[in-house]
Amino acid sequence: MLLWLFLSSEHSSTSPSKFKAYLDSLPVDSPIASSWEEDILESISDTNLGNACLQEKQQLKVQIDFLKKAEANGVDSLKGLSESLEWSKGNYLSRRFVGRLCNNGEGVGLS
Repeated sequence: MLLWLFLSSEHSSTSPSKFKAYLDSLPVDSPIASSWEEDILESISDTNLGNACLQEKQQLKVQIDFLKKAEANGVDSLKGLSESLEWSKGNYLSRRFVGRLCNNGEGVGLS
């Protein structure tokens, strides 16, 4: 989650950053299945993917609610990041390698 917050912060920043060009090149919408439009999610709700998406959306809501509560309690460094958490999470998850594909297929050091 800390990495997602960093990505959100860097992406929304107007200050120059060595990551800015890359982050600006990423999709505008979160590319993961749980971010699909509601009518699509509804149409797959009876499937394993639909159930996984529902669980993912519920978990994301808990994370966003936590950030909003922290913002409300004066944690200024988190201000506005809850709006882009889904974007940063989706772009991170869609661009990482599954552990078994890393380190010559051994996944050493990855959980």
